[in-house]
Amino acid sequence: MARAHKGDDDRAIADYSQAIVLDPVHAKAFRYRGRIWHKKGDDDRAIADYDKAISLDPKDARAYNGRGVVWSAKGDYARATADYDQAISLDPKYAYAYFGRGILSFYSSALAKAQADFGQAATLKPDNAYFAIWLEMTERRNGAVGHLQEATEKLDMTKWPAPAVRMLLGELTPAEVSAAADDADPAKKRGNLCEANLFIAELDRLQRHDDEALRLYRVAASDCPGDYYEYVAAKAALHELGAVP
Repeated sequence: MARAHKGDDDRAIADYSQAIVLDPVHAKAFRYRGRIWHKKGDDDRAIADYDKAISLDPKDARAYNGRGVVWSAKGDYARATADYDQAISLDPKYAYAYFGRGILSFYSSALAKAQADFGQAATLKPDNAYFAIWLEMTERRNGAVGHLQEATEKLDMTKWPAPAVRMLLGELTPAEVSAAADDADPAKKRGNLCEANLFIAELDRLQRHDDEALRLYRVAASDCPGDYYEYVAAKAALHELGAVP
């Protein structure tokens, strides 16, 4: 887990694999390894590990959620939704399952469902800026009044993705948000730019700048790390629009 946290994915996989050799029924080792396989882009191995984790511990909501993320990335939205549903059934307070399911609803014209899921996620974790951002975007696309300004009272506005929050509040331009995504760590910079492009694309859609939104969806689908929710969102957006990456 320490190596995974440091981004040393290959050695993390080696350690998880050795843990499994020592304890073949260690469900969490399969779940953790599955997450790293997904991060590395090997979704078939990730699914296999999540399947094994679930078979060993059928009540592990996080295993279902993790597999749901992979199914989402693979474009199998029906299986992803089923896994998110199961995760929520097992742990109704697991915010990320609502979040993942909300993204799929957002891009399938089920805005009321998306708003309910993002609202639940934000209620469970009011200090999570991503949940607040997605709730705001859904409320506005749904023709409702956004509540992002109120949410900032519980958000850390000194770090990323605070610039994206400020953009949605009209305080920063998209260009300023892209500039703020810079980071000395190349991996963090890539992730920040991925998120910036996706959020700017959604703002463009709200403002009826559909061609620019489509361009940025394609950039995000191409450049985002595979384990980012924004990668799933970009692919789902292109699917919604009937566009190719």
